[in-house]
Amino acid sequence: MNYLYLLEKTTHYDSHNQCYRQIITINQMPKGPLQQMVRQIRNTPNSPFQFPPPVCCPPKRCILAIADHHGQLMCVNSLPNLFQFLMQNGYEIDTSLTNIMEKSEVKLDNTLICYIKYKIENN
Repeated sequence: MNYLYLLEKTTHYDSHNQCYRQIITINQMPKGPLQQMVRQIRNTPNSPFQFPPPVCCPPKRCILAIADHHGQLMCVNSLPNLFQFLMQNGYEIDTSLTNIMEKSEVKLDNTLICYIKYKIENN
């Protein structure tokens, strides 16, 4: 069975260090080894002046962020380490779908990094 995941760059306010960070998020809890690196965190507004838009699709209250082996949320500067982990653990970057979405007029709320695939063999 094949699974498809979306990796995005998301601006997140780190209340502990009182700074904004560009973290890596994933659209759903993944199958396989990457699951151990995913943490659910609160999706708080980045500013007290930021209000949910008046649309039918409000922002999620919680998001799934990718953490490093120390448990710290991964910033986009850690993408090479994440890509190495993904390649070593059977994940594949879906370049064709990523290219289609980059060229599409449909824009997501956060910045698209890439789509990844994971295949589980049926025994």
